[in-house]
Order: sequence, then structure tokens, then C-alpha cells
Amino acid sequence: MSKQLELNSIRFRREYATNLLKLADMLAPFVQLHPYELALRNLVRDMDNPFRIAVFGYMKRGKSSIINALVEKKLTITGTEETTATVNHLTHGTGSACNEFSVYWKNSQPKRYPLSQLCEWCGKDDSVKEMVAGVNHLEFYTDAPIISQMNIIDTPGIGATADFHESVAQQFLCGGNTDALVY
Repeated sequence: MSKQLELNSIRFRREYATNLLKLADMLAPFVQLHPYELALRNLVRDMDNPFRIAVFGYMKRGKSSIINALVEKKLTITGTEETTATVNHLTHGTGSACNEFSVYWKNSQPKRYPLSQLCEWCGKDDSVKEMVAGVNHLEFYTDAPIISQMNIIDTPGIGATADFHESVAQQFLCGGNTDALVY
């Protein structure tokens, strides 16, 4: 029964994608409808990507702790003071990738670091502020089953005493690419 359900799901998704593309093709001749055509084509392109959920809210309310509970390991750093300074993506990974994180810089190629260096990216002092200014986001890898079905995004808290934490959180809220936002 489960295999049949999976086959039906695949058939449904294929048919759904085909119909969305037909609709996009119908919109193509109309210049004023190009944004909608593009949105439909992007929807089809993104259908096979994992669902993206961002955890957003006030500082020191347990956002990172909830994420650690979901992945069943302490992957995101938590602390008694404001800790999360960057937008952090949790994606599926295996093997040695789970012992590293990637920094996606705004103006250069991503770079991998060992998890042992993660504490350098947390907190609210000036050295962290300087590093965070050049970062788009950090990416962590985990083989947690839930992450094979969705990506989770941890954000700095709003209402933070560190202005740059607030700024990073607000920038993400305005331009973050997510399917759902948990507040």
C-alpha cells in the first residue's frame, strides 16, 4: 500500500507540474503577465527542493533549542546571552560533512570550517559583528531524518540588544526565501 501511495504521489506531482507549465506557456505571449509566467515556472523548478521552514522570533525564546530538539542533536549553538548572530541553514548531509559548516560569503565563494570553530561566529562582540557583516548565511549539515524532508533556518532574535542581530533578522524577514515561517 505504501508503494502504491508513493507512485500516486509521483504521478500527481508530474501531472501538477505539467499543468503548471501549460499555464505558463499560455501566459507567455502576454508581456504584462510575464511575472506570473515566471512565478509558475519557478514553482515547478522548486517542486523537488526540500520544504524550507524558518524559525523567527524574539531573542532568548528558544529558537535554536527547538531546532536542536527537532534534529535530536546540539547542532545550533545556544547560550544564556544572545548567541545566534547569523542566519543558519540546516540541510541534509552525511559522513564528514556533518562535522563541518559552510560560510556563504556575500562577495566570495563559500568556505567550509570545522564545527569546532563555530563559537567564533556567535555572540555580540565587535569581532563577531565584523565577520557577520560579510556573510549571507551559514549552512550546517546533518543526517537527521527530519532534515531529509525539509530544511530548517535558524535566525537571530528580534528585540536583540545587539543591533546587528536585529538587523540580520530583519533583513532575512524582508528577503528570506522560505516556504513557512514559525514565529
